[in-house]
Amino acid sequence: MERFVRGFPLSRHVVSRFIAGDHLADAVRVAKRLSKEGFLTCLDLLGESGDEEMASASRRGTLEVIQAAAELEQATVSLKPTQIGLAVSSDLFKENLASLLDEAIRVGVALTVDMEKSDTVDKTVGVFSALRTEGLGLGIVLQAYLHRSVQDLDALIPKGVRVRLCKGAYDERPEVAFQGLLPIRKAYLTLAKRMLGKGIDEGGYPEFATHDPILATSILKEAKEKGRGREGFEFQMLHGINRPLQERLRDDGYRVRVYIPFGPQWYPYFMRRLAERPANLLFFLRAVLGK
Repeated sequence: MERFVRGFPLSRHVVSRFIAGDHLADAVRVAKRLSKEGFLTCLDLLGESGDEEMASASRRGTLEVIQAAAELEQATVSLKPTQIGLAVSSDLFKENLASLLDEAIRVGVALTVDMEKSDTVDKTVGVFSALRTEGLGLGIVLQAYLHRSVQDLDALIPKGVRVRLCKGAYDERPEVAFQGLLPIRKAYLTLAKRMLGKGIDEGGYPEFATHDPILATSILKEAKEKGRGREGFEFQMLHGINRPLQERLRDDGYRVRVYIPFGPQWYPYFMRRLAERPANLLFFLRAVLGK
């Protein structure tokens, strides 16, 4: 299946909707186009977790991404802990993240540490907290569906941390995470209200990663009630997902950052995007059939 998706011209056309390409130059090209269209961008080098050698290769690749982002307008970089060492040890993750953060500070690029499965959260938050410097240069992701995220957020907010809030995409047990659309949406909004209830100096900078128009509408209402201006938060969405919502928010003057995934290891990411929504799969099948 992977050989077919990679090799068939019509399937590659669909892939390009979600993936910038195999190379950093592809991501830079897409980022420049989106910037001209009024969007902020975040570069995301795709890859899977592995051994120390793979983590070292990912670190080197991410260094190149950071340097490229420095040449773009307000671009940020996202990285996955297990990809740069957490799959091996917390120490390796900390060492690699520290070197990446040093370079990011040098060139003026903000980094965001992604959050993965629930059994990695303690280690991820621990390393993040140990390395975080003053300001918003290093941010972290929290997943709304995890029961623990309320406590994690309450611990981070007083430190003025930049937090990217997403719903969560991993298959977690009910004891660990809320199940179903409505409970997860409710949990997300609870956290969003906490994030908007503090000023930037005290509460950090909220980043709302959602393609859900109901959540977006609720967030805008809450921001208005709390007196949070358009420059005091942003929405973040994946390249190729719910473009109409991205454009509507942008046209209304809100900050919208588009995540641009790229790299030769894009296939697992692409299949997850297809699995998320039947509409994505239908789009793919229609393209393959030439319809």
